[in-house]
Amino acid sequence: MRSTITAILILFFCGLARAEVRLAHLFTDHLILQRDMPVHIWGWARPDEKIRIIFKEQSLGVTADGKGRWRAALNAEPAGGPYDLKVQGDNVIILRDVLVGEVWIASGQSNMEMPVEKCNDAAAETAKSDFPLIRQFEVPRTIALKPADDVGVSAWKVSGPANTGDFSAAGYFFARKLHQELGVPVGIINASQGGSNIETWMSFEALSSRPEFDMKAMPPDFSGFYARYHARMAAVTAQWQPVIPEAVSSTSTWKETGLDDHAWPALYAPRYWEDQGLEDLDGVVWYRRAIELTAEQAGAEAVLDLGTIDDCDETYLNGRSVGETCGWDKPRSYGVPRGLLKPGRNIIAVRVTDTGLGGGFYGKADNMALKCGSSRLSLAGDWRARVESSLDKKPGFNDLPTLLFNAMVSPITGFPVRGVLCTRARVMSRARRNTPGPSR
Repeated sequence: MRSTITAILILFFCGLARAEVRLAHLFTDHLILQRDMPVHIWGWARPDEKIRIIFKEQSLGVTADGKGRWRAALNAEPAGGPYDLKVQGDNVIILRDVLVGEVWIASGQSNMEMPVEKCNDAAAETAKSDFPLIRQFEVPRTIALKPADDVGVSAWKVSGPANTGDFSAAGYFFARKLHQELGVPVGIINASQGGSNIETWMSFEALSSRPEFDMKAMPPDFSGFYARYHARMAAVTAQWQPVIPEAVSSTSTWKETGLDDHAWPALYAPRYWEDQGLEDLDGVVWYRRAIELTAEQAGAEAVLDLGTIDDCDETYLNGRSVGETCGWDKPRSYGVPRGLLKPGRNIIAVRVTDTGLGGGFYGKADNMALKCGSSRLSLAGDWRARVESSLDKKPGFNDLPTLLFNAMVSPITGFPVRGVLCTRARVMSRARRNTPGPSR
């Protein structure tokens, strides 16, 4: 009995020690390979494991290196399919419905990230999107300080009413036109991130060649990075605003009408606070504005319009909440309860939370007003303002150069493609270039 148990345990642990062949996450069913270029395939296995790749009439053997990595390059193939692609080692992987055609990487900001489902006539477009030779692989959005070995788990999806709504709109319409003109399969690798700076998409080597970037200052890891960020934001805040007397330092009083805010500095609205001395601040800032009303205005039906605010607001009128909204592109319009306004001085207080990029009021000045019956009182101009805190946040894709390149581009650079579709990306502020850190 004891010998039987021992044998079972030996078999169990031997099974654990056996590493199965696996492919990089880019290689899944419905894959599209670039035509007329060598077919590159790679993955991982047991160190020194023998692996064979079979595709159409080709068969190629390779050996995993001492760390279990392997890579194969088959001869170029013309457009066609569907085919099976077989990878055999200690185990066997078969990818089904593989095509050969034109492959493009689609990368950029929100204008590349925007899916078909958010386009004009989205329902009609997705309903007529039954193009089985058009496919998309969406690279999972993540970051890395060093070039990653692989992208996150994803899969190639076939164009059709069930999938096309999630495709990059720019990528899909480009692929559809190309497919209709060339008559071959078209694949889109969607590696996009809304609001991203161009520096986060560039490699360490590319940025090191530019004198305005001190890439030697890049941290080896994220530990301590945000402690330095908060210290820097504390210095920016201390320089921008005077010390609050202890008696009125509680933020719970900052919405009240009786608060003395004469020592608060001014922020112009609508304009991002980053452009007014609070560069790179992601966090919470209070705005206060006094407005004088006549008895007739105070008694009329009223609406408070604040325009657009990046990103979230909590709005108070004479100390009472009148509304709150999250969404950088959502116009704020709050009804004012009867009896809340009074003749004479009234206080509007807005607590704004910015989670990244621009912060505060932005847009058109005409969108900011208190409407009292037939009267319209503009709220554009200087507001008293006060920083409550910087944001205690996780690492973001714009916080350092190279982060999106390392996680979303570097792992697929060995995959042959015809070209790259790019949309315009913003450039980080000049002040941040010499000191890698949270950037706009």
